[in-house]
Amino acid sequence: MPVFVVQGAGDPFGMPPKRRGRTVHVVEGNHSLRKGVADYAAAAADWLAGELA
Repeated sequence: MPVFVVQGAGDPFGMPPKRRGRTVHVVEGNHSLRKGVADYAAAAADWLAGELA
């Protein structure tokens, strides 16, 4: 199943490993991802549109 992950570059829990079907969208920030929510939503919408095409 395809998976889209939004991951903060400074997340203390680390970066998810590369896997087939997994797209990792790396953004500035940490685990909270409190800033840039509109950008995350736009990236997710673009990814989903590509998956459904």
